Amino acid sequence: MMIRFLQTALLVPGAVVLLALGASACDGDALVTDSVGTPLGEKSEAIVLANLEAEASLNLVARVEVQPNELLEIYEPAPGLFLVSSAGAPEGPSPIAKDAMVTGIRELWSRATNGQPISAELEAALERSERRLVARGGTYTFADAAPTSPEREIKPHQLAAPAMGQPAPASLSSGWCDTDYLASDHGNCLFDVSENAVWTWPSDPDFEICVDDHRDGAWGHHSDAFYGYSSVCAAEGSQVQFTVSSDEFSGGAWSVPLNTFRWYYLFDPSCNSNPFDDCPSLHAEVTQASNDRFHFRFLIKEL
Repeated sequence: MMIRFLQTALLVPGAVVLLALGASACDGDALVTDSVGTPLGEKSEAIVLANLEAEASLNLVARVEVQPNELLEIYEPAPGLFLVSSAGAPEGPSPIAKDAMVTGIRELWSRATNGQPISAELEAALERSERRLVARGGTYTFADAAPTSPEREIKPHQLAAPAMGQPAPASLSSGWCDTDYLASDHGNCLFDVSENAVWTWPSDPDFEICVDDHRDGAWGHHSDAFYGYSSVCAAEGSQVQFTVSSDEFSGGAWSVPLNTFRWYYLFDPSCNSNPFDDCPSLHAEVTQASNDRFHFRFLIKEL
């Protein structure tokens, strides 16, 4: 079964190849590696194998496990347009989440891999992005963003008030989504950059949806997203589906297992140019969440 599965994965167009190390009919489960050849941990591997369709539909070009149980994935859903995502449930603070949105792709990759060379697939996507920016007359660079924020103490985030008639979240679960996620750069919904917060852009978001302890589904939509960020953490019940779509690409959906997160951001630096002052729309939605409890964020910076 595993061998047939991996053979199928190797044929997915645009997907990062899943490498079977020493796999045979008798030696048990194969190991899946990231783009720099490192075998993934058990939780990261399970997330990858549950999301092969998203690899194809969103065109995954690079993946690395930045620490145990934390993946960084870079997609190119349209030529020259990057969709950056992360998933997992790490025990320690993320080495990338805090400044991901104000860091160029090259610097982000260098930080995530401790200076490993950029893969050929990612380098080709970067070249397409640079050509797209020049063709559209874009002027934005990451030098316009705030400098990398200093190290800061991880401060606990108070759990949201429970929905009417429901017990408090702390009495429902003590899992990763109700503890580490809410207290970390993955999910602490504060906008003061001195705190550990999901939003580290130089100015506050123009549009925001930030809910904890939500059930049954949620969505956010904006028609003009210069920069857009969304995340979900599946706190209770079973896995949920987390979708992304835009007028620039048809979209895709990830499976988000219980007590893991998935965040992504879409940033189009070429949309601030003339006559192409037209930033992409962004739609994020949590589905297949009947009676499931989760935390959801949707934050937008307009041009």
